[in-house]
Amino acid sequence: MFPCHRCRFHPSKVAATIANYLTVSEDEDQIAANLVKNGPLSTCPRICPGGDNMNHAVLLVGYGMDGDKPYWILKNSWSENYGEDGYFRLCRGFGVCGMNTRVSTVSA
Repeated sequence: MFPCHRCRFHPSKVAATIANYLTVSEDEDQIAANLVKNGPLSTCPRICPGGDNMNHAVLLVGYGMDGDKPYWILKNSWSENYGEDGYFRLCRGFGVCGMNTRVSTVSA
């Protein structure tokens, strides 16, 4: 089961804000091109099977291949003890967990 934590947001601890953002295409080839050109991207995968809600914000930081299997590299927020030192891989090219539907980046 995935850990659940209560939000501990406090306005005095805000270190940065985003004034504008752009939604990136749902096409995973275009997502990869945007990642290479602009750096890490924000996205939300669905971590509960069968649901429609995108419920986990992560940072898309890279992609690669494991043999003939393409994957995304995502940075998690659940500590370095999760996955691969705080990162995890997700199958690339098939819209797995809907991660391609909520990709965004900051705009100037």
